[in-house]
Amino acid sequence: VVHARVTDDAGKYQIQRFLIEATNLDRPPANISLSNLSLAENQPAGTLVGILSATDPDGDEVRFSLPDAPVLIYENIAFKIEGDRLLSVAPMDHEPKEPLDVLIRATDSTGLLSEKDFQIAISDVDESPVWTESYTFEVYENAGPNFSVGTVTAKDPEGESISYSIQGSGTGFTMNGNQIVTVSSLDRENKDFYELVVIATDVTMEASTTVLVSVLDVDESPTSLDINNGSISSNAPLGSVVGVVSAQDPE
Repeated sequence: VVHARVTDDAGKYQIQRFLIEATNLDRPPANISLSNLSLAENQPAGTLVGILSATDPDGDEVRFSLPDAPVLIYENIAFKIEGDRLLSVAPMDHEPKEPLDVLIRATDSTGLLSEKDFQIAISDVDESPVWTESYTFEVYENAGPNFSVGTVTAKDPEGESISYSIQGSGTGFTMNGNQIVTVSSLDRENKDFYELVVIATDVTMEASTTVLVSVLDVDESPTSLDINNGSISSNAPLGSVVGVVSAQDPE
């Protein structure tokens, strides 16, 4: 209730009583929150990031959405919203080491809205070393022990140091750092091809690849020269057969 008084120059006045009815003004949603602010890397598309919530001062229903936002600032394209659930669109990678900014919009049933940005941290998951190429080597037979056949290299997503080994024993090869070396001389006549399983190991994880090694031939001198008879009569005529000579050729 408001009382108004009006007075003229003669001092006469009048008082009028007014009844003012206050109208409830609709207000936008407030207190936008997200239940979780981190996501492990490499999780599949559709992984739940967190649950959204907000309060509306007027008790209106609140809907959540991802507004169009500057791509140089926000990573809204990396997420989607279903109801009150913020979900990933694709697997995330921790290695850039930067949190992702996402802008959330809350809209009530009258169209009033408010927005809030959140930073989503992508937590690291230890990943196996990665082989980025295949390897095929050639080595000549009779190469001595500790002969370097070739070098292999795997990469670790976290930048951890990698050690190398060859699966199994008796392969004829071993690792010296990331070099494949011979344990002893190779003989092509015994074996001309090897399939080695090389394992790259970081602090906790490992990955293997198959390395092919071909043993190349080296022309070798005949061996085991022999004659099947070691004597002949002193009276044997010219041209008599003394014996048959034989030899073996490694090839």
